[in-house]
Amino acid sequence: EKSTRNKNPSAELVNHSIGFWKDSLSILAPKHIVACGAKARKILESIQGTWKQTWLKSPSPLMLSRVSGMFPESDLLARFPEVEQVAQAHPEWLQKFRQNKIFFACHAVCVAKS
Repeated sequence: EKSTRNKNPSAELVNHSIGFWKDSLSILAPKHIVACGAKARKILESIQGTWKQTWLKSPSPLMLSRVSGMFPESDLLARFPEVEQVAQAHPEWLQKFRQNKIFFACHAVCVAKS
């Protein structure tokens, strides 16, 4: 049986999403959107709103697992105290895939600071 995880949406679904997000974002009127992925970029660039955009790399477990183990958790948390504070306040968020989640959170903080 072939896995359906991370299956790319069809062109029809992407076009439907563009309409949905165009309508939704005109109502929500965000000032800043944080997103990731090529499909999200395509959708948001099609809408061309006035909000600020921050793009993160893919949070795919496969992608994260390839690099997250290269850095000790203690080192990441020492360099990113914001992530350490959240990890201590909400340990339940890190019960599964802890290493990947900490690594991705550090990536998000790094992007937000730049």
